[in-house]
Amino acid sequence: MMRIVHIPALIALGCSGETSSPQEPTTPSEESPSSTPTTSTGCTELTFYVDADSDGFGDPGNTVSACTQPEGTVEDGTDCDDTSELANPLGEEVCDGLDNDCDGQVDHNTVPGDFDSIQAAIDALPHDAEACVAAGIWTEPFDFGDHQITITGAGGPEHTTFDLSGLEGPFVTATGGEDAGCLATVRGFTITGIDRTPVKLDVVSGAFLRASDASVYLDELVFTGNRLAMEDFGGFAGGLMSVTGGELSVTDTVVEDLEVTGQFDLSAPILYAQDASVLLGGVTLRDTVVTGKSQKAGCSLTGLMIHAVGSDVEVYDTEVRDLSVDLHCDGTFTAGVVAYLESGTLVSERWTLEDIDAHTTGRWASVGAMIQAGWGTSHITDLTLSGITALAQSPTSAGAFGGLVLLGDSTLQGFVAHGNVFEASSDLGNASAGGLLTAIGASVMSHVDLRGNTVDASSVRGGMVLLETYGSDESLALSNAIVAGNTVQADFISGGVMSADANGGPITMSHLDLVGNTVLSSGQVWGGALSVTDDHATTVHSSNISGNDIDGKQVQGAALWVWDETALTWTHTNVFGNTGGSAFHGLTDDPSAAHGNLVAAPLHTDLTATDPLAWDLTLQPASPLVDVGDGEALDADGSPSDIGAYGGPLGASW
Repeated sequence: MMRIVHIPALIALGCSGETSSPQEPTTPSEESPSSTPTTSTGCTELTFYVDADSDGFGDPGNTVSACTQPEGTVEDGTDCDDTSELANPLGEEVCDGLDNDCDGQVDHNTVPGDFDSIQAAIDALPHDAEACVAAGIWTEPFDFGDHQITITGAGGPEHTTFDLSGLEGPFVTATGGEDAGCLATVRGFTITGIDRTPVKLDVVSGAFLRASDASVYLDELVFTGNRLAMEDFGGFAGGLMSVTGGELSVTDTVVEDLEVTGQFDLSAPILYAQDASVLLGGVTLRDTVVTGKSQKAGCSLTGLMIHAVGSDVEVYDTEVRDLSVDLHCDGTFTAGVVAYLESGTLVSERWTLEDIDAHTTGRWASVGAMIQAGWGTSHITDLTLSGITALAQSPTSAGAFGGLVLLGDSTLQGFVAHGNVFEASSDLGNASAGGLLTAIGASVMSHVDLRGNTVDASSVRGGMVLLETYGSDESLALSNAIVAGNTVQADFISGGVMSADANGGPITMSHLDLVGNTVLSSGQVWGGALSVTDDHATTVHSSNISGNDIDGKQVQGAALWVWDETALTWTHTNVFGNTGGSAFHGLTDDPSAAHGNLVAAPLHTDLTATDPLAWDLTLQPASPLVDVGDGEALDADGSPSDIGAYGGPLGASW
């Protein structure tokens, strides 16, 4: 598993790039415990100090006399606040309303107090200093310039607020300087009052933050109750935050109750990054509504959370929940609804998208992927999509294109998509490609679990998964995947469950379980479970295709449809109990009894539940699929490979 190095580590760097540490305050001299006269028992009683906060320093006003030290006491009685372990003579003074270092002063570099305004503190303080902003509502914008200091809300976001009501420019501005390793930091505020409706041809760019060639760190912020409107052929370039060059790190931050309305280009309402390094860690986007209505103009949305161009983006422990997108325009288009990365790199770990409604209508309409990574490099681990409903409706043409789209050089390890619906509906025709996952280019993917999803369109190519090498000489590999209990419905279907198009480098599919899916068509079905549609090398091995229900006017291959059998290698694969016609189409000979292939009931542990999310697709000990997979791909325990998603060297690491 890839180890992610987080940008916040820069916080520990001083402006020279060397590690800095707070200076320890002078420790009050420690005296030996005072003694009392000898008692009648012959011992000499000593005075100890109660240490209620267990920080090693006792309360000078709370003493105990004893011959031996009682539990919960210490010999040092110099604590100035025995209710907080953060306050003691060796404490580091931070902006929290406490005297952390017991020097008699609560907080340092206070605003107001030591400075009249935040800007005055920025202008006067040295690099690496912290300005402590008192609880309350603050309305004055400030400019870091190239100053690298920390602005902290003493009461945290619950008590300290930036109110941007009526503000036309950015609230926070930062530009690059010589000390690129230092950070301009904003921590512990609520941001509210943003209400922007730009004039004709204007662009909203960074209502809260606009940074250029700077290193900026945003931490523990809450964006709430903000509104962005777009009319008169305007657009967004990071409605809330915009960064060009440099670095931006956003951690432990919530964006909620954001309203985005209007028409035309609604893209990048939250964050736009160009030629920058961006980290989103512990970020939550929730309860956000995007609406667009126009009978004369189109609407488009790409990258609600982040739209990045030529940037290196890292995402971890991030959630998107309760999002509504409703575009009713002459023409509507979405792509990468949550995240759209045109180029550069994406590294993500533990990213969850849940309960999202995306509805587009118009003369032409499409609902694109929730996350789209463009022609760069992507490394994604533990991505979850659930409860997503994406609907495109049009009187002429409509399209719905999957949950995740990967273009270029990608790795994907751990992708769960459960209970999602992607639908395209129109009078004249509509299409869907790669309903939940599309990978085009060089990719290595494993541990993909797609269950209980629905795709409904007029024409479908790869109902759940579309794999394509797109003319590249690089290879594409998918292993250890479960695609089970899904429903695909269309007039024409090529690859009801999966479609592989090796129109460049080779494609390898191994240790798959395509089980219990329903494919319905009023017309033709080419490959109920899988279609292989080009004449370049394609390999399928150690996989199980069973119990799929294929229903169409004309079904060509309930399990497999192949364009060119000479390009296909099909080994150690079980095909059993798929309804709708003959299992194979496009092969001269039935491969069932050759090359280690089987026709056998797989004997999964439990498929009795109505809900496919409750199915247990591990194999019973008596299963005929145990130890009969590809002999070159041993199981993790060194035994011969099992057939199916739990076999092979990666089978045990679900």
